[in-house]
Parts: sequence; C-alpha cells; structure tokens
Amino acid sequence: MHNQTAQLAYSKAEFMGSDGWCEMDLNNPHAQNVLANIEEEIRAHLDKRRLSE
Repeated sequence: MHNQTAQLAYSKAEFMGSDGWCEMDLNNPHAQNVLANIEEEIRAHLDKRRLSE
C-alpha cells in the first residue's frame, strides 16, 4: 500500500497477566483504549514482519 494506512481490526487480543495469558473483551472501552494506545507499536511490528518476508 503506497501512502495509505491499513485499518487494524481485531478478532481476538490477549495480554500477559499475573496468572498467564488473559483474553481481552474487545467490546470493553478500557480494552479499546489500551489497543488504541499501542497502535503505533503494533503497526511498527507488522511493518517489520512484512519487510522481513
């Protein structure tokens, strides 16, 4: 994609809790805020993976 930003869509997201991996409720406003706050890092990670393929 040239000069376009891909839209991120989540079907499932998990985080490492004190008892192991915990699934996030994607309908929860707090979870949506967490994902929005790390969007830049997610995009950078996906770009690195795409470039290394």
